[in-house]
Amino acid sequence: MTSSRAARVGASRHAGAFIHRVGSDTVVYKMDRANQPALRVKSGDIVVAECIDGYGGVIKSERDNARKLDFDVINPATGPIYVEGAKPGDVLAARILSIETASHGAALVVPGYGLLKDEITSLFTKVARIESGKILFRDDIQLPLRPMIGTFGVAPAGTSVSCLYPGDHGSNMDIKDVTTGNTIYLPVFVPGALLALGDAKATIGDGELGGAGLESDITATLKLNVIKGVSIPRPMIETKDEFMTCGSGRTMEEALKVAVRDMVDFLSRKRGLSRPEAYNLVSLVGDARPGNVVTEIVSMRVAMPKSIFKNGVSIP
Repeated sequence: MTSSRAARVGASRHAGAFIHRVGSDTVVYKMDRANQPALRVKSGDIVVAECIDGYGGVIKSERDNARKLDFDVINPATGPIYVEGAKPGDVLAARILSIETASHGAALVVPGYGLLKDEITSLFTKVARIESGKILFRDDIQLPLRPMIGTFGVAPAGTSVSCLYPGDHGSNMDIKDVTTGNTIYLPVFVPGALLALGDAKATIGDGELGGAGLESDITATLKLNVIKGVSIPRPMIETKDEFMTCGSGRTMEEALKVAVRDMVDFLSRKRGLSRPEAYNLVSLVGDARPGNVVTEIVSMRVAMPKSIFKNGVSIP
């Protein structure tokens, strides 16, 4: 579903690359091949995307709480962005150049949600200021500012999927490595890929254990490239020092098995290892880390260090 409001879009050119701008006026609440593009770009272009917070902007003070939420219209994702030349079987590489947050963020405790959903039964709202690279949680508690994009995905090949859930197409993975300086690799399932992003946080812990990061409006700048001649089954992430496979499933164990299997297959393909040897290598130096573990479909990732490969390893 696409918002009925028209998107603010525009384009300019800098250092040989087209820079496109898209506002949060057009959002989707489902990743769907039927979504109409808010923006069309070419491989190699840069996109500056405005994203509203995951609550849709309705939490403005600590007097507001979860009763204000309509769970059918949360996790708005700006877009989708149609990347010309992207075809099923390709890979879309999105390098995150920067993320700028608003001056504040909000986080809710929702009874019945999160890992302690049967124990924490009171509504709670935290609204925190963001100043000088810090989040002022309380007068005596300051958190580092670590902005990330919680929902980041493409349209799936089959039926639509709510932006609340992760899947092979990415979307609500809530992985804190979807952040500045890193490249997110997504499989392309439909022409143009139809990338959409939102549900950003000023900070989040692995697992989003209480069901929320500090939700904040952001402006994200991305460079998009279509990679031909290689396919991946699910998202991968590359940081300065690591690369990761991402899996989803009904349970953490199921999601982790998917991510481990993908990493074993990746190492076998890239380094010529047998599957038992690749499995052994993952066991020795691979780290299992949770993403979103609080919705009906959860996400996990497996991270491997780049430094162990004497001749390097290219992603994807």
